[in-house]
Amino acid sequence: MESPRRRADALIALDLYKEVTGLRPVMWGPSIIGFGQDDYTYERGRSGIMPAAGFSPRKSNMTFYVGEKFEGAKELYARLGKHRKSVA
Repeated sequence: MESPRRRADALIALDLYKEVTGLRPVMWGPSIIGFGQDDYTYERGRSGIMPAAGFSPRKSNMTFYVGEKFEGAKELYARLGKHRKSVA
């Protein structure tokens, strides 16, 4: 990680995710730091596992992997400020 700012942000995110999830971090591939895991199956039968929550301190932007299937999610996302969401 080249940017001192990105590194500092990643360390803060790491502490927050550990505190909130109560789980230890695990690397998922070369750039995703995940916590816990979820099994998924698509309608067509394809299945796999993914982190239940996580983040990736990529060079271009910090990416957070957080679902929205929890109480108060809509309100919390509204308060987040400028961000983009994916449907994946």
